[in-house]
Amino acid sequence: MKQLPDALQHVTESGLTLNLSPVRLVLVELALNVIADEMRNAGEPVNAPTFVVELAGGGHETLEHVYDPENGINTLEEPDDPRATAINYARWRAHEKALAKLETLQTERRLQEMFKQGVDFTMPKNIDGWEADVAEKSRGQAEIPPDEPGNGAERAFLWLWYTQLSQMDVQQVHLKLMVLSQGRLFSEEQFRELQESVQSNVANSVWSSFVETFGAPDGAEPGDGAEAVGPE
Repeated sequence: MKQLPDALQHVTESGLTLNLSPVRLVLVELALNVIADEMRNAGEPVNAPTFVVELAGGGHETLEHVYDPENGINTLEEPDDPRATAINYARWRAHEKALAKLETLQTERRLQEMFKQGVDFTMPKNIDGWEADVAEKSRGQAEIPPDEPGNGAERAFLWLWYTQLSQMDVQQVHLKLMVLSQGRLFSEEQFRELQESVQSNVANSVWSSFVETFGAPDGAEPGDGAEAVGPE
């Protein structure tokens, strides 16, 4: 059974060759911890809202609210104070919204950190205007550092991330990095099966989104025009 090499390549749909190497997944996860701190510093309620309990022996204790209807636990309700109950629920909804945002940011940052650690490529010279194009299309949400010493690696990554990668590229590179980072657990045949599965899932997802938005073309069946492409 032929084993995978210690490095792989991926050619993007735009024709850029990416050299891939194993990633230290523990370092990727550590890099995610900073996101929650950034959100807390920005005043977003990542931590559960709290309430104060008066202790029998005097003094008080601050506890986090718990909302778990399935197990009959709900500290948000204050039967004698409807206003306080409404405030508790509002704070809890804000907390849930912050957690959803945190999960989204961590998912994206996890991918980005893996690409930063495991992807190497040669950035073409004399590329003009891409920063303004990214800023315009992202409506100012994507910040590109200035072209100054020390910013080269970050600028190259952002150029790759925002201008060169299709949805299929991202999924394929992520798969290859994950496989490489697991060591020699996968054979070449197993990898091919995984790659074909990812390609098929992405294609089907795109097709489903198309059908949901525009409806299925006359005579078309799910999967038409979205057949998986074989491995490189």
